[in-house]
Amino acid sequence: ALKTVCLEQNMDLIATAHHMEDQAETVLMHLMYGAGSDGLSGIKERQQLLWRPLLKANKKEIIMLLKQKNMPFCTDETNFNLDFTRNAIRNKIIPAMQDVYPSSVESISRCSEILSAENDFLQSYANEWILNNSFFKQDVCWFYRKGFNKQHIAIRRLILRIFYKKTTQTELNFEQTQRIIESVSGKQNNLKVSTAGENFVYITEERVHIIKKERSLSSEKGNIKRLKFMGDIGDGIFEQAFGEDSLEGAVLRFRQAGDRIRPLGALGSQTLKQYMIDKKIDQPLRDFWPILAKGSEVLWVIGRGISQNAAIKDNTTGKVFLRFESILPDGTKYKERHNK
Repeated sequence: ALKTVCLEQNMDLIATAHHMEDQAETVLMHLMYGAGSDGLSGIKERQQLLWRPLLKANKKEIIMLLKQKNMPFCTDETNFNLDFTRNAIRNKIIPAMQDVYPSSVESISRCSEILSAENDFLQSYANEWILNNSFFKQDVCWFYRKGFNKQHIAIRRLILRIFYKKTTQTELNFEQTQRIIESVSGKQNNLKVSTAGENFVYITEERVHIIKKERSLSSEKGNIKRLKFMGDIGDGIFEQAFGEDSLEGAVLRFRQAGDRIRPLGALGSQTLKQYMIDKKIDQPLRDFWPILAKGSEVLWVIGRGISQNAAIKDNTTGKVFLRFESILPDGTKYKERHNK
């Protein structure tokens, strides 16, 4: 409600009167719930539109000042309802702690400030790692397994939780996080680990994939550029020469049931599924892998190879050169490969 009014009135921020005791209550409540450094950091002084300038002032100081200035204030009557966890902490636990250690509220506040700074650093490190070691494009979401396993356990937990939330908009609890980390650090490949909300994690030899409950095949297929044939047959990976006749009716698409390919240099044909397995394309990537096909006949699996039927022969006429200039689901880019 406050944010709505703030936006409607074109205001820059909302100032609230959260104080040191509120901070201590929050930290203790999160501690009871088993939170990590993020939760134990407590309330942030600045958070989007919110500003809490009184976090380092205690309640007694604030009330004393109000009385000195003859400024009226009210106390919410629900503050004394012990059915609420926060109220029970405020009215029972904190007074008991202060009896044992009078400056306990100040100490908890200082602790949250230290943890908040340390958590900011860890979050920054984890986000930088994700930026350099992961792939995120629509429904294709993964990060590298080997690099992940080299990180400290604290960073692995954070990376996993940040990346999972980014891809699914939901959060992992501690038990789920630990189960995934143990699976990723193990020796098994092609392993499926279920999480909450019917999402799951799929672990291959190289990657850790986050699979959302609902994935759409409306993802971009990429772009093929048609160029003049200059004598170069291509590498079959990102560039390939074809005969005009073999391309008639061909389209760039994702795989479909019944697709088959005659691999170049091999005898006979095989299903596209088996070809992708042989070419070590991770299972979660196969539905999003671009192919050039004519009906159910696959001419070119971009980034992996072409069909015997599409190969240039001595008697091929009307040659054309095709270049795939988009990024593949495994993160490989045309420019990266050809600028080396």
